[in-house]
Amino acid sequence: MTRRMKKVSRDLDLVLENIIEEIEQISSGQQNRHSDFIHVLLSLMNQPMNPHDEHVYIINRTDIKAIIINMISGAYDTSSTAIELTFSELLRHPRVMKHVQEELEGVVGMKRMVEETDMKNLTYLDMVAKESLDYTLLHHY
Repeated sequence: MTRRMKKVSRDLDLVLENIIEEIEQISSGQQNRHSDFIHVLLSLMNQPMNPHDEHVYIINRTDIKAIIINMISGAYDTSSTAIELTFSELLRHPRVMKHVQEELEGVVGMKRMVEETDMKNLTYLDMVAKESLDYTLLHHY
Protein backbone atom coordinates (compact mmCIF):
# COMPACT_ATOMS: atom_id res chain seq x y z
CA MET A 1 0.00 0.00 0.00
CA THR A 2 2.83 2.38 0.85
CA ARG A 3 4.49 1.73 -2.50
CA ARG A 4 1.22 2.49 -4.33
CA MET A 5 0.66 5.68 -2.33
CA LYS A 6 4.16 6.87 -3.17
CA LYS A 7 3.50 6.20 -6.87
CA VAL A 8 0.18 8.08 -6.73
CA SER A 9 1.94 10.94 -4.95
CA ARG A 10 4.66 11.08 -7.64
CA ASP A 11 2.06 10.93 -10.42
CA LEU A 12 -0.02 13.69 -8.83
CA ASP A 13 3.07 15.81 -8.34
CA LEU A 14 3.94 15.34 -12.03
CA VAL A 15 0.44 16.37 -13.13
CA LEU A 16 0.52 19.48 -10.93
CA GLU A 17 4.02 20.31 -12.11
CA ASN A 18 2.87 20.08 -15.74
CA ILE A 19 -0.09 22.37 -15.01
CA ILE A 20 2.15 24.94 -13.32
CA GLU A 21 4.74 24.81 -16.11
CA GLU A 22 2.04 25.22 -18.76
CA ILE A 23 0.59 28.24 -17.00
CA GLU A 24 4.08 29.73 -16.55
CA GLN A 25 4.76 29.38 -20.27
CA ILE A 26 1.45 30.95 -21.21
CA SER A 27 1.85 33.87 -18.85
CA SER A 28 5.58 34.50 -19.45
CA GLY A 29 4.77 37.11 -22.10
CA GLN A 30 1.88 38.63 -20.15
CA GLN A 31 3.42 40.19 -17.06
CA ASN A 32 1.02 41.55 -14.41
CA ARG A 33 -1.97 39.73 -15.93
CA HIS A 34 -3.71 37.48 -13.41
CA SER A 35 -6.39 35.54 -15.24
CA ASP A 36 -6.95 32.83 -12.62
CA PHE A 37 -6.06 31.70 -9.13
CA ILE A 38 -2.92 29.81 -10.15
CA HIS A 39 -1.62 32.89 -11.99
CA VAL A 40 -1.99 34.90 -8.79
CA LEU A 41 -0.16 32.25 -6.77
CA LEU A 42 2.62 32.08 -9.35
CA SER A 43 2.99 35.86 -9.25
CA LEU A 44 3.66 35.57 -5.50
CA MET A 45 6.15 32.73 -5.87
CA ASN A 46 9.71 33.49 -4.84
CA GLN A 47 8.92 37.04 -3.77
CA PRO A 48 10.45 37.82 -0.39
CA MET A 49 8.03 38.39 2.51
CA ASN A 50 10.39 40.99 3.86
CA PRO A 51 12.49 43.03 1.41
CA HIS A 52 15.36 42.96 3.94
CA ASP A 53 15.36 39.15 4.24
CA GLU A 54 15.46 37.62 0.78
CA HIS A 55 15.55 34.03 2.11
CA VAL A 56 12.01 33.98 3.51
CA TYR A 57 9.49 33.70 0.66
CA ILE A 58 5.75 34.27 0.62
CA ILE A 59 5.02 31.04 -1.26
CA ASN A 60 6.92 28.38 -3.17
CA ARG A 61 6.07 25.74 -5.77
CA THR A 62 5.31 23.08 -3.15
CA ASP A 63 2.90 25.45 -1.40
CA ILE A 64 1.11 26.12 -4.69
CA LYS A 65 0.68 22.40 -5.34
CA ALA A 66 -0.63 21.86 -1.80
CA ILE A 67 -3.15 24.68 -2.21
CA ILE A 68 -4.38 23.21 -5.51
CA ILE A 69 -4.80 19.77 -3.91
CA ASN A 70 -6.68 21.30 -0.96
CA MET A 71 -9.02 23.17 -3.30
CA ILE A 72 -9.77 20.05 -5.34
CA SER A 73 -10.32 17.85 -2.30
CA GLY A 74 -12.41 20.55 -0.62
CA ALA A 75 -14.66 20.82 -3.65
CA TYR A 76 -15.01 17.06 -3.88
CA ASP A 77 -15.71 16.63 -0.17
CA THR A 78 -18.33 19.38 -0.17
CA SER A 79 -20.25 17.80 -3.06
CA SER A 80 -20.09 14.29 -1.70
CA THR A 81 -21.16 15.48 1.75
CA ALA A 82 -24.17 17.31 0.30
CA ILE A 83 -25.22 14.23 -1.66
CA GLU A 84 -24.75 11.98 1.35
CA LEU A 85 -26.85 14.29 3.54
CA THR A 86 -29.58 14.44 0.91
CA PHE A 87 -29.81 10.66 0.72
CA SER A 88 -29.81 10.31 4.49
CA GLU A 89 -32.65 12.84 4.75
CA LEU A 90 -34.60 10.99 2.06
CA LEU A 91 -34.17 7.76 4.04
CA ARG A 92 -35.42 9.53 7.16
CA HIS A 93 -38.49 10.79 5.24
CA PRO A 94 -39.87 7.85 3.25
CA ARG A 95 -42.96 9.80 2.12
CA VAL A 96 -40.74 12.37 0.38
CA MET A 97 -38.55 9.64 -1.12
CA LYS A 98 -41.64 7.83 -2.44
CA HIS A 99 -42.89 11.04 -4.05
CA VAL A 100 -39.48 11.60 -5.74
CA GLN A 101 -39.44 8.00 -6.98
CA GLU A 102 -42.96 8.30 -8.39
CA GLU A 103 -42.09 11.54 -10.16
CA LEU A 104 -38.94 9.99 -11.65
CA GLU A 105 -40.86 6.92 -12.85
CA GLY A 106 -43.60 9.09 -14.36
CA VAL A 107 -41.34 11.57 -16.13
CA VAL A 108 -38.23 9.53 -17.00
CA GLY A 109 -39.38 5.94 -16.67
CA MET A 110 -37.31 2.92 -15.74
CA LYS A 111 -35.53 2.39 -19.08
CA ARG A 112 -33.13 5.34 -19.14
CA MET A 113 -31.06 7.71 -17.01
CA VAL A 114 -32.22 11.19 -16.00
CA GLU A 115 -30.91 13.84 -18.39
CA GLU A 116 -30.57 17.57 -17.94
CA THR A 117 -33.49 18.16 -20.30
CA ASP A 118 -35.73 16.19 -17.90
CA MET A 119 -35.14 18.62 -15.05
CA LYS A 120 -37.78 21.13 -16.18
CA ASN A 121 -40.40 18.38 -15.67
CA LEU A 122 -39.02 17.15 -12.32
CA THR A 123 -40.33 19.95 -10.12
CA TYR A 124 -40.57 17.93 -6.91
CA LEU A 125 -37.03 16.58 -7.31
CA ASP A 126 -35.86 20.14 -7.98
CA MET A 127 -37.49 21.33 -4.74
CA VAL A 128 -35.94 18.45 -2.77
CA ALA A 129 -32.49 19.23 -4.19
CA LYS A 130 -32.79 22.94 -3.38
CA GLU A 131 -34.12 22.22 0.11
CA SER A 132 -31.29 19.80 0.83
CA LEU A 133 -28.67 22.30 -0.36
CA ASP A 134 -30.20 25.00 1.83
CA TYR A 135 -30.21 22.59 4.77
CA THR A 136 -26.60 21.57 4.11
CA LEU A 137 -25.40 25.15 3.88
CA LEU A 138 -27.28 26.32 6.97
CA HIS A 139 -26.50 23.40 9.29
CA HIS A 140 -23.16 21.96 8.28
CA TYR A 141 -20.89 24.73 6.99
